[in-house]
Amino acid sequence: MKRLAGIDANFLYSETSTAFMHTLKIAVLDVAGLPPGDLFARFAHVLDARLHLLPGFRQRVLFVPWGLHHPILVDDPEFRLERHLQQRQVPAPGDRQARDAVIAEISASPLPRDRPLWEISLLEGMADGSVVCVTKLHHSLGDGLACARMLQRVVNEQDLPRSESPVSRPAKAVSLPAASQLIRAALRDQGGRARRFLPLLSRTFRALLDRRHLSPSLAFKAPRTLFNRSLPASRSFASTRLPLAGLKALARQLRVTLNSLVLGLVSVALDNFLDTAPAQPLLASVPLGVADERLSGNHVSNLITSLCNDQPDPQARVRAIHRTMQQVRAAHEIVGAGAMRAWAEYTPGLPFSHAMQLYSRWRMADRHRPAVNLIVSNVRGPAEQLIVGGARLTGLTSVGPILDGIGLNITAWSYAGQLSFGLLSHGELPRPLDQLACGLHNALQALRPD
Repeated sequence: MKRLAGIDANFLYSETSTAFMHTLKIAVLDVAGLPPGDLFARFAHVLDARLHLLPGFRQRVLFVPWGLHHPILVDDPEFRLERHLQQRQVPAPGDRQARDAVIAEISASPLPRDRPLWEISLLEGMADGSVVCVTKLHHSLGDGLACARMLQRVVNEQDLPRSESPVSRPAKAVSLPAASQLIRAALRDQGGRARRFLPLLSRTFRALLDRRHLSPSLAFKAPRTLFNRSLPASRSFASTRLPLAGLKALARQLRVTLNSLVLGLVSVALDNFLDTAPAQPLLASVPLGVADERLSGNHVSNLITSLCNDQPDPQARVRAIHRTMQQVRAAHEIVGAGAMRAWAEYTPGLPFSHAMQLYSRWRMADRHRPAVNLIVSNVRGPAEQLIVGGARLTGLTSVGPILDGIGLNITAWSYAGQLSFGLLSHGELPRPLDQLACGLHNALQALRPD
């Protein structure tokens, strides 16, 4: 048994009937060089041969009775690979927009909790002959950096056996722990958590005193936009790519970081997508991950920064975003990057989960100003092109979840010289989300020096 960290468990507690806490990883595979045959069966064989590299993919979540502690991960005694795989057809004309519409449908349903929290859809029917692998993974299992490590481990060709498919291997006999075991383990683990509470409270109090000379928090000062509402269950998804080398060169010219440039691109693109100019600058939540060797878990914190929409000149706007990011990073470092993870350990799971369900059911997000307008993240992925089961991985896109009141997530993921953007929103937008994705290209042109 492995107990989920508080920050991981919070993604389970936050899930509602319309807010789904999974991420999507979309891999485009060039299968032209593969021998003829059943592609889906070949893919299942390759995946099954490598599941031992990802132990979390065979584990399911068990909740502790009465919410006495965070849930645990245990080996699933009924694990069957076929319950996690499906084939889907991209409708004609088989282009990017048709593919993205299918991905939106995949995103618009929760992962069943009676099995490990992941599933993979293999999309065929693309006009260019490619096959698209869409992995839906619950955020409680890992953040973007952990997922990047998972990907690099799974595509190691040396781990693929040359013999018969390992699907027939007998599963190790396991059984789910009894409720009494879960309760005893929870009470035992609570002792260590209690001992850590007072030192954490002291550290946080001292850090907050040090923050008195810094700017106040921006949270709940965001203007309302068409993204900031209670969520329906439906979703919109769009994607695009930009050349990474060109973006890095532009960031150097403007003397900003790549992260600040990505925020600037999003800010300028939103100018043309929104019906009216916001009365105040938009606010973005920017996840910050810790680079390490993890294959699971979330080592992430969040910054809230302004997108500086009150700056009409695009280049001046990006520089203003960069300055703001430097300020909020300084405040964040005083409190400490691990503070959010440490406090998440004390989340009361059952009351928090019920509160989130009521917040969603009563549509409370429509009754107050949004905490922020959108989520923008930038993840460093593999620099070299990868091979998966003999197929070249020619594109890789990711996107995280959206929340009640924060209905737009834009995730940038670098891979093999490209920066791919995944955009996810609710399914009741007045215009296609693809227009915002295309707007990133126009924003890049607007930001280039004359």
